[in-house]
Amino acid sequence: MDRSTMDKRLRKAYRCADLKSTPGGLWHAWRRKWATERKHLPLKDVAEAGGWREPQTLIRCYQQSDEAAFTSVMLDAPKLNGRSDLTPNVTPNVPGQKSRRSAINR
Repeated sequence: MDRSTMDKRLRKAYRCADLKSTPGGLWHAWRRKWATERKHLPLKDVAEAGGWREPQTLIRCYQQSDEAAFTSVMLDAPKLNGRSDLTPNVTPNVPGQKSRRSAINR
C-alpha cells in the first residue's frame, strides 16, 4: 500500500475519533512511539524495520528517553571487573524529595 493511501486512512481515523494530528506531522508521533518502544532491540534491525536509511536518524529524531530506561541505566550499573568497591551505590529517590534528574532539567 502506498503512503498516500495510508495518509488518507490515518487522517480519516483522526476525524472519526475527533482528534487533531500532533505537532510535527501526521506520522512523526507514531513513528517516535514505535521507535522508542524498541530501544532495547538491535539498532540496525529497528532502523531497517522502521524504514530509516540511517540508524543515526532513528537515534537523533525518533527514540526518546523515558523514565523507566533512565532509572534502569542509573540503577543497574554493572560491577566493574568484579570489584564492587569501584561501583558506586545508587539508591532510588525517596518519595517527597526532588530527583537529581528534575534538578538537571531546569
